[in-house]
Amino acid sequence: MNKRAFYVKKIEMNAIARHIIFTGRVQGVGFRFTALDLANRYRLTGFVRNLADGAVELVAQGSDEQINALLQDIQARYSDYITETVLSKKKNAKQQALAAYKTVYEFC
Repeated sequence: MNKRAFYVKKIEMNAIARHIIFTGRVQGVGFRFTALDLANRYRLTGFVRNLADGAVELVAQGSDEQINALLQDIQARYSDYITETVLSKKKNAKQQALAAYKTVYEFC
């Protein structure tokens, strides 16, 4: 599966993790590259990848403010393309990283 990884840094103690699924016309429009660029600007960790059903999956780890800013920027840039955004509950980033270490830190 094709994924793009964000900037990797030490996970802060108060960091949270969010799992987001974007649906709509989100593949083939530069969505992953834009999400990657924005996530790096906000110094988040995680990954973004296309899913077989045409959706895009994004996992972001950082502060609540950083993740909210990322999501606002993505929504602003792709409002004509996104039909639905599904957000997971906030999780402790250290627990999320331990549960999905291979996925979160695998670079392709």
